[in-house]
Amino acid sequence: VYAVDPESGKLIWQTKVGRGGVHAGVYFGIAAINGSVFVPISDTPDGREYPEARRPGMYALDVATGEFLWKGPSENVCREEQTICEPGYAGAITTTPELVIAGSIDGHLRIYDTTNGEILWDYDTAIEFDAVAGDTARGGAFGGGSAPLAYQGQLIVNSGYGFARKMPGNALLVFEVE
Repeated sequence: VYAVDPESGKLIWQTKVGRGGVHAGVYFGIAAINGSVFVPISDTPDGREYPEARRPGMYALDVATGEFLWKGPSENVCREEQTICEPGYAGAITTTPELVIAGSIDGHLRIYDTTNGEILWDYDTAIEFDAVAGDTARGGAFGGGSAPLAYQGQLIVNSGYGFARKMPGNALLVFEVE
């Protein structure tokens, strides 16, 4: 992650967050609010050897200094029957002043506390759902440029990203705040 002065183009700071690689590092963007920048890291295996360990997870940096505010390494929660599953984040994320909302490669939708990185909510979407049309849908990995949408007490996400060795799916999910 790099901080660059917008007027001069001068580098202010740089912080290496993930290991990086072919399918690794920051994939589809970061989010910033209230002096913090939130960095989702995928660091998925790609068949190559690296001098550093993988660091999939969610991380928060101080936007002024680049120092880590908190680190949220991803645990491997993949089930045995999931043949295409990895921890980490390969999709766009959403933030509010209190929350970071992110879908993971393992199919989990998580909400983090912006101040300390605590996971406040975790929902496994890599399951079968009854669809409103009477059919079924199946969730999968989160990936790409489509971030979770938080709007008027609802959270709208698409689950399933069958590209670049990610878990496919076809679920559009809408959650409501109780």
